[in-house]
Amino acid sequence: MIEQANKKKRRIPLLFWILLGAFAIRMCYLAELSTTPWSSHPIIDERYLDEWAIKISHGVFISEEAFFRGPLYAFLLGGIYAIFGHGYLVPRFLTMVFGTVSCFLVYYLGKEAFGPLPSLIAGTIAAFYFPFIFFEGTLLIVGTFIFLTLLLLFLLFQLVETITVTNDGEQPPIGRNKALIRWGAAGIIAGLASITRPNILLFLGLFTLWMFSKVRRSKSAGGIPFHYLICFLGALALVITPVTIHNYAVSRDFVLISSQAGINFFIGNNPESTGKYTPLPGYYPLRGHYVDTAWLFARKQAEKEAGFKLRPSQVSQIWFQKGLRFWREQPLAAVLVFLKKFHIFWLGPEINNIMYVSYRRSLSRILKIAVFHFGIIGPLSLFGLLALLWNKRKSPISSNQLIKRRILFLFVISYTFSVVPFFNAGRYRLPVVPVLIIFAAWAGLEICRKIREKQWKPLSLFCLPLLAGLFLAVNIDPYGVTGDDPAKARWSQANAYQARGQIEAAMDLYQKALEFNPGLSSAHLNLGNCYLARNEYQEAVAHYQQAAEGEPGNATVYNNTAIAYLGLKDYETALAFVKQAWKLDSRNPFVHDTYGNYYLETGDYDLAIKAFTEAIHLWPGYRDAWSDLSKAYTACGLTAEAAVCHRKIEELNTKNHISPHLH
Repeated sequence: MIEQANKKKRRIPLLFWILLGAFAIRMCYLAELSTTPWSSHPIIDERYLDEWAIKISHGVFISEEAFFRGPLYAFLLGGIYAIFGHGYLVPRFLTMVFGTVSCFLVYYLGKEAFGPLPSLIAGTIAAFYFPFIFFEGTLLIVGTFIFLTLLLLFLLFQLVETITVTNDGEQPPIGRNKALIRWGAAGIIAGLASITRPNILLFLGLFTLWMFSKVRRSKSAGGIPFHYLICFLGALALVITPVTIHNYAVSRDFVLISSQAGINFFIGNNPESTGKYTPLPGYYPLRGHYVDTAWLFARKQAEKEAGFKLRPSQVSQIWFQKGLRFWREQPLAAVLVFLKKFHIFWLGPEINNIMYVSYRRSLSRILKIAVFHFGIIGPLSLFGLLALLWNKRKSPISSNQLIKRRILFLFVISYTFSVVPFFNAGRYRLPVVPVLIIFAAWAGLEICRKIREKQWKPLSLFCLPLLAGLFLAVNIDPYGVTGDDPAKARWSQANAYQARGQIEAAMDLYQKALEFNPGLSSAHLNLGNCYLARNEYQEAVAHYQQAAEGEPGNATVYNNTAIAYLGLKDYETALAFVKQAWKLDSRNPFVHDTYGNYYLETGDYDLAIKAFTEAIHLWPGYRDAWSDLSKAYTACGLTAEAAVCHRKIEELNTKNHISPHLH
């Protein structure tokens, strides 16, 4: 007993140092991140959540239609903005605090399910697992969602103590009131996790069915009172119901949490599916503020095919039907795509979606220190999962510990199959990795135990060959879907520099991107924009021409070419290009603004006013159009109308509207 107490005392300081290391490396990365262009430049999904949170911070809690994504993180971010002001340091710091606590939760779950040594190893891996640190530095849902899922598993482990166990001398259940509190708390956290990322509902559904089976057992066989389960489900519903009510109130449509599932299912289930995110066919340009491009495409394309306006659930259903049609018409291809997605889910490199993780790690001294990655964790965790199924070791294990292991196993299986039917990305896999780390730590120790006990026969015939095969399966990418595109990675970094006004650095990176891929149209377009910002119009035109060769249907290319020719005072050519842009996208506010500037330059102020007014009609928050309209009114001597425009610009500045000059 004295020896066990001494060991326990030694473990507590070690855990402290692990958590201190976890927090320290996160703070170092946060400091390093603040020196990069990404610190103040949210991209794609980050920008979508950022703009949504800004609206929430200004008291706009009701969306225009049913939520397309789970809303919790946007509301958390909006709350931070309301308290601390609009900035990115505090939300990143908070997410990294969540990440540090998550390392402790990994330790706790490992200790309860497998013992103290696997838990310490798992906690250490979690502390220095570089994808955790990287994504905690983004304005994305994943860091908060990982914390909520681990907190949920922590509470589910607490529920195990409320389950009546067999009469074999184990501890009796806790009191009824305390048990109800635990079940209710677990339900609340389950609800919060659900309105963050709804795919966790699959795990919650399977867990509920498992617990329901225990309701029907006798107390001597490990049954649980029915009202415990009702308390859990009631608390879960209490959190989700307001979201459902909101969705019905704004769309007159039943959407439980979000309407994203249909289009995501189609992306992963069509003849062109690659196993990860692939660009959607068709082109639907943004109008004003950034919106989710998947939502924009899903709605516009579905309504175009239907010929009338659709409710969010109908849009989602249409895309589900398209994905299921692929399964009906090409079942063999669909099965092969599914198996491919399952394999891709387990591949070692982080699958890029929008963040170019590997490239950004190569630029970071701190992330290079965080040595653990999925190429190590994946094979060991798969070995651990298989060992848990077939382990025949006659070691003493309590029924509670067995249930906890099963909870972790159920989470891994259910979460995997909540992602694989759709499509893969590193950040979509990440929420299951903390639990996989626990299995990996246990598996590594099991192999070490067999080596120590000189169990050469099972090692040589089963363990080592299986582990070697898993390492090969995880670390060899036969599809070429992992790894970052070097051209697009540099293009993304250049975009961040351009947004910060660091034009020279942006131009240098665009040129490097074009060295890797000379035909990258987006790099030519943005490099042309840089030249345009420097009033180097001929160079801008040259790059716009190359961009048009790759994207002949992109109205932005022709519109910006027209702006360059306006700078060259070649009004006839400018008019030809803006007309081409209008043919491609007649409802583009930027095209109408360019039309207005053409008329303003050529002295036709009435048509200029008309064009600027139409641009504002299409996007009321378009500050440049308001400014240009003010110039047109001033040129006509309409000072009162010009003053109205100036007041509108001040109002938009106050509301922190975003108005990029070039698109």
